[in-house]
Amino acid sequence: MNTLFQIENFKPFQELHLDKPYYFGFYAIRVKDITSLSEILKEETIACQSTLIYIGISEKQTLYKRICQECFGVGHGTFFRGIGTLLGYMPPKGSAHTPKSAKNYRFEKKDIENIKNWIFNNLIISFV
Repeated sequence: MNTLFQIENFKPFQELHLDKPYYFGFYAIRVKDITSLSEILKEETIACQSTLIYIGISEKQTLYKRICQECFGVGHGTFFRGIGTLLGYMPPKGSAHTPKSAKNYRFEKKDIENIKNWIFNNLIISFV
């Protein structure tokens, strides 16, 4: 597990296609530069003394599929929805009108692209 958190093992999301992890395991996500965060998140990151923002596990699907779901807006990724919300994006009005849709809402296509771009430009990932 120490390997997962070593800073030298983190890579940009653009490099994920070079080493597609078609196996089960753990992944961790860090912010490259805290200046990309809102002021309140920047303060929280400084207070925690860590740029680590997410740790995930993939037990039922490969890491590659899970990372695509969580970070590229493919499917219903909790991490993706959380980052989108923290960036100020909201689901289309009326799209989260049932308990199930409130947990699995999607953003509008243009917002999905903006969130993906932010993730690609500001986050790095490690997996084992």
